[in-house]
Amino acid sequence: MKALNAPSNPETFFMIQEPKETFSRKLFVGGLPLDITKDEIIAHFSKFGKVLVDWPLRSDTSFSMCSTASQRMKSNFIAAKFSKPHKFTESLDFLVPERSMGFAFLIYDCEPSVHLLIKHCYIDNDKYYIFMSSATINDRPVEVRPWRLSDVDWLLDPNMEINPHFTVFVGGVPRPTKASEIAEAMTSLYGQVCYAGLDIDHELRYPKNYARVTFVSMHSFLAAVKNRYANFFSAGLNAAKKVEVKPYVMDSKKCDQCCGTKCEGKLASLYCGHLSCLQYFCRPCWDEFHYGPHASKLLATHKPLIRIQNHVQVPKEFLVVLRCGKVLFLHCEK
Repeated sequence: MKALNAPSNPETFFMIQEPKETFSRKLFVGGLPLDITKDEIIAHFSKFGKVLVDWPLRSDTSFSMCSTASQRMKSNFIAAKFSKPHKFTESLDFLVPERSMGFAFLIYDCEPSVHLLIKHCYIDNDKYYIFMSSATINDRPVEVRPWRLSDVDWLLDPNMEINPHFTVFVGGVPRPTKASEIAEAMTSLYGQVCYAGLDIDHELRYPKNYARVTFVSMHSFLAAVKNRYANFFSAGLNAAKKVEVKPYVMDSKKCDQCCGTKCEGKLASLYCGHLSCLQYFCRPCWDEFHYGPHASKLLATHKPLIRIQNHVQVPKEFLVVLRCGKVLFLHCEK
């Protein structure tokens, strides 16, 4: 199945799943005891297979962020008592214990380990939980969120034509969030979404923190890119998460001005993300449209964008010049 005029990177646009593969080898666990150690996490979850733990750490700020002289003196005394004299330093970072933020990511060597872990979980309100203990807490329920590969894409109607001009990039998506949840959130904010897809790590097939969303109408698309930022809500969040919304730049699209007649049929290399343009241009059409005799001074300030693999940037042949505190993107002949 392939959508007509679908955005680039089809390998991530529609996931092609192997029959026996259901989950990513990477999964999220939340609600960990704050005093739990990395070794304790490994010991608990390695019962289901060889596992790596990737987790963010926090510092005990009540210990390291001393704001008064007496607190600093007390901390310095502790530092002097427990550290070697020749290694004493004013910074107490080396004394601050590494503590959990309450969540972590697990990476198993093989997918069957994920299935085995799920079998040892209990279900409450359609969520998986497993009991864990630390030095201060016994049998705490910890949420286990396996990533189901089918959740990477969502389509309103498989037979609907997808217009790539109505596609936006959504950055800062909290993980793990399903494509269907993104579609629901963006629909409630701007109007009907027909496609939502998460970019993934191709080795682990786990979602990154950005996605692509295609709207049914130009009106919804313009409303989304005009705001630039949106407050994202999903079932797994306790509070709203601000995400960035901007036009999605493809790496393969015909020029919207000449359809290839002025560039020997080559694909358009430049995209104008200004709200008055939002079009793909070949080089001759860009120059004529933005710098030609009928172009306004405002058009000359528009900056072209190109996609190079996963990066969107201004081409090197366009120089940035500061004038009166304003940034002008001027074309420089090769």
